[in-house]
Amino acid sequence: MTTWFAWMAAVISSTRDVIGSSGGNSRRKGKGLFDGAVTRAEGDLLRRIQNHKAMMKAPPPLPEEIFQRVLRLAQFDGLSIVGVGSVCAVLAASLGDRIGAGIGVLVAGAGAVELHGVSLLRHSDARGMTWLVNSQCLILLSMLGYCALRLAHPQLEPLRAAVTDEMKQQLELIGWSIDHFIGLVYRFTYFAVALATILYQGGMALYYFRRRGPVATALESA
Repeated sequence: MTTWFAWMAAVISSTRDVIGSSGGNSRRKGKGLFDGAVTRAEGDLLRRIQNHKAMMKAPPPLPEEIFQRVLRLAQFDGLSIVGVGSVCAVLAASLGDRIGAGIGVLVAGAGAVELHGVSLLRHSDARGMTWLVNSQCLILLSMLGYCALRLAHPQLEPLRAAVTDEMKQQLELIGWSIDHFIGLVYRFTYFAVALATILYQGGMALYYFRRRGPVATALESA
Protein backbone atom coordinates (compact mmCIF):
# COMPACT_ATOMS: atom_id res chain seq x y z
CA MET A 1 0.00 0.00 0.00
CA THR A 2 2.81 2.36 0.88
CA THR A 3 4.41 1.68 -2.49
CA TRP A 4 1.08 2.21 -4.27
CA PHE A 5 0.47 5.56 -2.49
CA ALA A 6 4.01 6.64 -3.32
CA TRP A 7 3.44 5.73 -6.99
CA MET A 8 0.12 7.66 -7.11
CA ALA A 9 1.74 10.69 -5.51
CA ALA A 10 4.49 10.61 -8.12
CA VAL A 11 1.95 10.39 -10.98
CA ILE A 12 -0.12 13.29 -9.59
CA SER A 13 3.00 15.39 -9.10
CA SER A 14 4.25 14.78 -12.64
CA THR A 15 0.79 15.45 -14.07
CA ARG A 16 0.59 18.73 -12.14
CA ASP A 17 3.98 19.75 -13.50
CA VAL A 18 2.95 18.95 -17.06
CA ILE A 19 -0.34 20.88 -16.75
CA GLY A 20 1.38 23.83 -15.14
CA SER A 21 4.06 23.88 -17.81
CA SER A 22 1.57 23.67 -20.71
CA GLY A 23 -0.69 26.28 -19.12
CA GLY A 24 2.20 28.65 -18.61
CA ASN A 25 3.37 28.16 -22.17
CA SER A 26 -0.13 28.77 -23.44
CA ARG A 27 -0.41 31.97 -21.43
CA ARG A 28 3.01 33.13 -22.53
CA LYS A 29 2.19 32.47 -26.18
CA GLY A 30 -1.19 34.20 -25.86
CA LYS A 31 -3.18 31.06 -26.68
CA GLY A 32 -6.02 30.20 -24.38
CA LEU A 33 -8.53 27.40 -24.47
CA PHE A 34 -11.14 29.42 -26.42
CA ASP A 35 -8.79 31.44 -28.63
CA GLY A 36 -9.46 29.30 -31.69
CA ALA A 37 -13.21 29.67 -31.28
CA VAL A 38 -12.89 33.43 -30.75
CA THR A 39 -10.77 33.73 -33.87
CA ARG A 40 -13.32 31.82 -35.94
CA ALA A 41 -16.15 33.94 -34.55
CA GLU A 42 -14.28 37.13 -35.41
CA GLY A 43 -13.66 35.85 -38.93
CA ASP A 44 -17.35 35.02 -39.39
CA LEU A 45 -18.34 38.46 -38.11
CA LEU A 46 -15.87 40.17 -40.46
CA ARG A 47 -17.21 38.22 -43.43
CA ARG A 48 -20.78 39.16 -42.51
CA ILE A 49 -19.83 42.84 -42.30
CA GLN A 50 -18.12 42.69 -45.68
CA ASN A 51 -21.11 40.94 -47.25
CA HIS A 52 -23.42 43.55 -45.75
CA LYS A 53 -21.32 46.39 -47.17
CA ALA A 54 -21.34 44.72 -50.58
CA MET A 55 -25.13 44.42 -50.46
CA MET A 56 -25.53 48.05 -49.32
CA LYS A 57 -23.32 49.43 -52.13
CA ALA A 58 -25.42 51.24 -54.70
CA PRO A 59 -25.52 49.55 -58.11
CA PRO A 60 -24.09 51.46 -61.08
CA PRO A 61 -26.62 53.72 -62.82
CA LEU A 62 -28.41 52.39 -65.85
CA PRO A 63 -27.76 53.91 -69.29
CA GLU A 64 -31.23 55.47 -69.22
CA GLU A 65 -30.45 57.21 -65.92
CA ILE A 66 -27.13 58.52 -67.28
CA PHE A 67 -28.95 59.78 -70.37
CA GLN A 68 -31.46 61.72 -68.29
CA ARG A 69 -28.70 63.22 -66.12
CA VAL A 70 -26.81 64.37 -69.22
CA LEU A 71 -29.95 65.98 -70.61
CA ARG A 72 -30.71 67.87 -67.40
CA LEU A 73 -27.14 69.06 -66.93
CA ALA A 74 -26.68 70.13 -70.56
CA GLN A 75 -30.01 71.96 -70.58
CA PHE A 76 -29.13 73.91 -67.44
CA ASP A 77 -25.55 74.59 -68.51
CA GLY A 78 -26.52 75.69 -72.00
CA LEU A 79 -29.16 78.14 -70.78
CA SER A 80 -26.75 79.54 -68.17
CA ILE A 81 -23.99 80.06 -70.72
CA VAL A 82 -26.32 81.77 -73.17
CA GLY A 83 -27.53 84.12 -70.43
CA VAL A 84 -24.10 84.94 -68.99
CA GLY A 85 -22.49 85.35 -72.42
CA SER A 86 -25.26 87.66 -73.62
CA VAL A 87 -25.04 89.86 -70.53
CA CYS A 88 -21.25 90.09 -70.77
CA ALA A 89 -21.47 90.98 -74.46
CA VAL A 90 -23.93 93.80 -73.77
CA LEU A 91 -21.89 95.19 -70.87
CA ALA A 92 -18.64 95.05 -72.86
CA ALA A 93 -20.28 96.78 -75.83
CA SER A 94 -21.65 99.51 -73.56
CA LEU A 95 -18.10 100.14 -72.27
CA GLY A 96 -16.66 100.25 -75.77
CA ASP A 97 -14.81 96.95 -75.38
CA ARG A 98 -15.24 95.41 -78.79
CA ILE A 99 -13.03 92.41 -78.03
CA GLY A 100 -14.93 91.64 -74.83
CA ALA A 101 -18.23 91.99 -76.67
CA GLY A 102 -17.04 89.59 -79.35
CA ILE A 103 -15.97 87.02 -76.76
CA GLY A 104 -19.34 87.37 -75.06
CA VAL A 105 -21.07 86.63 -78.36
CA LEU A 106 -18.86 83.57 -78.91
CA VAL A 107 -19.62 82.24 -75.43
CA ALA A 108 -23.35 82.76 -75.92
CA GLY A 109 -23.07 80.98 -79.25
CA ALA A 110 -21.33 78.06 -77.54
CA GLY A 111 -24.29 77.85 -75.17
CA ALA A 112 -26.60 77.71 -78.17
CA VAL A 113 -24.46 74.88 -79.58
CA GLU A 114 -24.92 72.97 -76.33
CA LEU A 115 -28.68 73.48 -76.45
CA HIS A 116 -28.70 72.23 -80.04
CA GLY A 117 -26.95 69.08 -78.82
CA VAL A 118 -29.69 68.64 -76.22
CA SER A 119 -32.30 68.96 -78.95
CA LEU A 120 -30.58 66.28 -81.03
CA LEU A 121 -30.45 63.91 -78.07
CA ARG A 122 -34.14 64.42 -77.37
CA HIS A 123 -34.78 63.32 -80.95
CA SER A 124 -32.69 60.16 -80.37
CA ASP A 125 -29.71 61.43 -82.35
CA ALA A 126 -26.45 60.33 -80.71
CA ARG A 127 -24.55 63.07 -82.55
CA GLY A 128 -25.84 65.41 -79.90
CA MET A 129 -23.04 64.26 -77.59
CA THR A 130 -20.48 65.57 -80.09
CA TRP A 131 -22.21 68.95 -80.03
CA LEU A 132 -22.07 68.98 -76.23
CA VAL A 133 -18.33 68.27 -76.19
CA ASN A 134 -17.66 70.83 -78.94
CA SER A 135 -19.59 73.53 -77.07
CA GLN A 136 -17.29 73.21 -74.07
CA CYS A 137 -14.20 73.22 -76.29
CA LEU A 138 -15.45 76.40 -78.01
CA ILE A 139 -15.88 78.18 -74.69
CA LEU A 140 -12.49 76.96 -73.51
CA LEU A 141 -10.66 78.19 -76.60
CA SER A 142 -12.54 81.50 -76.62
CA MET A 143 -11.76 82.30 -72.99
CA LEU A 144 -8.14 81.20 -73.20
CA GLY A 145 -7.66 83.31 -76.31
CA TYR A 146 -9.24 86.30 -74.59
CA CYS A 147 -7.04 85.92 -71.50
CA ALA A 148 -3.91 85.54 -73.64
CA LEU A 149 -4.80 88.67 -75.62
CA ARG A 150 -5.40 90.70 -72.47
CA LEU A 151 -2.14 89.55 -70.93
CA ALA A 152 -0.22 90.33 -74.11
CA HIS A 153 -1.81 93.78 -74.42
CA PRO A 154 -2.65 94.93 -70.90
CA GLN A 155 -5.00 97.84 -70.34
CA LEU A 156 -4.16 99.25 -66.93
CA GLU A 157 -5.75 102.69 -67.13
CA PRO A 158 -9.14 101.62 -65.70
CA LEU A 159 -7.33 100.05 -62.73
CA ARG A 160 -5.20 103.14 -62.14
CA ALA A 161 -8.35 105.23 -61.90
CA ALA A 162 -9.69 102.84 -59.24
CA VAL A 163 -6.70 103.31 -56.91
CA THR A 164 -7.64 105.58 -53.99
CA ASP A 165 -5.36 107.84 -51.95
CA GLU A 166 -5.59 105.47 -49.00
CA MET A 167 -4.42 102.58 -51.17
CA LYS A 168 -1.53 104.69 -52.43
CA GLN A 169 -0.42 105.36 -48.85
CA GLN A 170 -0.59 101.68 -47.96
CA LEU A 171 1.42 100.76 -51.04
CA GLU A 172 4.08 103.31 -50.10
CA LEU A 173 4.33 101.78 -46.63
CA ILE A 174 5.15 98.35 -48.05
CA GLY A 175 7.43 99.75 -50.72
CA TRP A 176 5.29 98.94 -53.75
CA SER A 177 4.67 101.22 -56.70
CA ILE A 178 1.21 101.68 -58.09
CA ASP A 179 2.17 100.18 -61.45
CA HIS A 180 3.65 97.11 -59.77
CA PHE A 181 0.51 96.55 -57.72
CA ILE A 182 -1.85 97.10 -60.65
CA GLY A 183 0.17 94.82 -62.90
CA LEU A 184 0.15 92.08 -60.26
CA VAL A 185 -3.61 92.30 -59.78
CA TYR A 186 -4.17 92.40 -63.54
CA ARG A 187 -2.09 89.30 -64.26
CA PHE A 188 -3.50 87.39 -61.30
CA THR A 189 -7.07 88.10 -62.45
CA TYR A 190 -6.62 86.77 -65.97
CA PHE A 191 -4.55 83.78 -64.87
CA ALA A 192 -7.32 82.91 -62.41
CA VAL A 193 -9.97 83.23 -65.14
CA ALA A 194 -7.92 81.00 -67.44
CA LEU A 195 -7.43 78.37 -64.74
CA ALA A 196 -11.11 78.36 -63.78
CA THR A 197 -12.06 77.97 -67.46
CA ILE A 198 -9.69 75.03 -67.90
CA LEU A 199 -11.03 73.27 -64.83
CA TYR A 200 -14.73 73.84 -65.49
CA GLN A 201 -14.99 73.63 -69.27
CA GLY A 202 -12.35 70.90 -69.45
CA GLY A 203 -14.20 68.92 -66.79
CA MET A 204 -17.52 69.34 -68.58
CA ALA A 205 -16.04 68.25 -71.91
CA LEU A 206 -14.54 65.18 -70.25
CA TYR A 207 -17.85 64.43 -68.52
CA TYR A 208 -19.75 64.47 -71.81
CA PHE A 209 -17.03 62.52 -73.62
CA ARG A 210 -17.04 59.67 -71.10
CA ARG A 211 -20.81 59.27 -71.29
CA ARG A 212 -21.12 58.86 -75.02
CA GLY A 213 -21.26 55.07 -74.70
CA PRO A 214 -24.06 54.85 -72.11
CA VAL A 215 -26.05 57.54 -73.94
CA ALA A 216 -25.72 55.65 -77.23
CA THR A 217 -26.86 52.46 -75.47
CA ALA A 218 -29.87 54.27 -73.99
CA LEU A 219 -30.83 55.68 -77.40
CA GLU A 220 -30.55 52.27 -79.08
CA SER A 221 -32.80 50.64 -76.49
CA ALA A 222 -35.37 53.43 -76.62
